[in-house]
Amino acid sequence: SITGSTAQNIAYTVARRTQRSIEVKGIFDGDVADGFQQGEFAFSPSTILVDGEEDAVNQVDYALVTISRDEPLSETFTGEMPFQLIGFDGQVLDVKSLNLETDVSTVQVTLPVVKLKEVELKVDLLPGGGATADNAEVDIEPSTITISGSEEDLATKDEIVLGQIDLSQVFSQNTYTFDIPLEAGLNNVSGITQAKVTVKITGLATRTLEVDNIQFINYPEGCTPEKVTLSCQVQIRGEQEAVDAVIPSQLRIVADLSNAGRGNQTVDAKVYLDGSSNVGVVGEYKIVVNVQRN
Repeated sequence: SITGSTAQNIAYTVARRTQRSIEVKGIFDGDVADGFQQGEFAFSPSTILVDGEEDAVNQVDYALVTISRDEPLSETFTGEMPFQLIGFDGQVLDVKSLNLETDVSTVQVTLPVVKLKEVELKVDLLPGGGATADNAEVDIEPSTITISGSEEDLATKDEIVLGQIDLSQVFSQNTYTFDIPLEAGLNNVSGITQAKVTVKITGLATRTLEVDNIQFINYPEGCTPEKVTLSCQVQIRGEQEAVDAVIPSQLRIVADLSNAGRGNQTVDAKVYLDGSSNVGVVGEYKIVVNVQRN
């Protein structure tokens, strides 16, 4: 027998289910300590998989991790952090009401905080041509840059040596361009990658002598070198009295022919000054030689 009957209905919605990978971003709500700089966030994983109804998933723009600190940060922050899903309108989405799921609930976050330091730029001056560092005026532009790194790496880093300058190759004033080198773990916060170095020689006298004492060494066996260049104008430099005392016969032009071929060719030569320690030769020299088989 039928004792009663009631009509019952269920309302339901059918929707396409989908997944989408979204980017993880970070924001720091706080300050870094004086003399320190905040770096860029790093996340693991760097993307999150969002799963749910297609319309809801398509509302998600990115995942946001927020780090809040009342005290200024003076060291790198690392930790496992929750995140919020942010919509394309910039608002926080209600994950529960949208029935959204994610493949992870937290991400590993690293926020680098590094120390800043201003360091001086320098060059090493090699004595030569009668000049020492005492005779050189050096101007470096810029004279300093700001770098960042760990406190340990920066503890003993007070200067950066750009390179070496041989004073025998500086006549009166030369300008050089150097790349600014940095060790691994340090960053150039100033962003300037090259420095201009101007070196000016002061307080010394120069003199030019004609030298015809040309010698050859290490020439190929079975060959004879013949001078094509018969003399060179050689510049010397030093204190005025010492420069005036030098005579041409004290100078020797020596060409090493160990790498020379046969026939007429231009080769590098080195000039030696005998009998004077207070005067030096300035510049580089080349001569022409004819190497003939015997």
